[in-house]
Amino acid sequence: MFCYDYEPDIAFEILYMDKLLIEHGYQPTNTDLDQDFHHEAFFEALHSCAENSEQRTFYDDNDGSGYEHWYFYDSCITDYFELSNEYSKRKHIRYKNNPYIKKIVGELRKRLNNIHSYNYDWDIRFSPKKGYKHHFLFAFDYEFYAYLEAIEAIIKVFEFFKNGVKELKKDLGYDLKLVEPTKKRKKLKGAA
Repeated sequence: MFCYDYEPDIAFEILYMDKLLIEHGYQPTNTDLDQDFHHEAFFEALHSCAENSEQRTFYDDNDGSGYEHWYFYDSCITDYFELSNEYSKRKHIRYKNNPYIKKIVGELRKRLNNIHSYNYDWDIRFSPKKGYKHHFLFAFDYEFYAYLEAIEAIIKVFEFFKNGVKELKKDLGYDLKLVEPTKKRKKLKGAA
């Protein structure tokens, strides 16, 4: 990391984003501590948060401003919603009345509605249909600068998904113990 056009606030944000990413097991951004790379560091941090992310930019024809849409696809999101569906079936409750669905929607509202900026939006797409590509969307425009708050909120949302998967497996009776490796078998006489 190098500093060309050093601004303490921006350098701190980039370093703190990297600290958050490392603490939660994600790759750091490895960008320069420069105000010109602030936006780039945020994009790299967004890429680090999920197993698979997709960025799409949409432009407004009237003023030419851009809107960034980030789609996050992760096995913890898929597992959470598939296990929630199984929970609904076993407990004979409607998917929309499932307490785990209500929990995740509440967690998303709690984390993502408290970012101090008005230039963003989020959405979660899920369905009980088998094979549905569950995903989480975070969208913002060119005036959005609450990068640190957004990364912190998104990391906490993914943490909630991962912990929720463990809780669902426990409630559904899945064994969470590690399976011990089997002993090596002795070769039979005459075997190659």
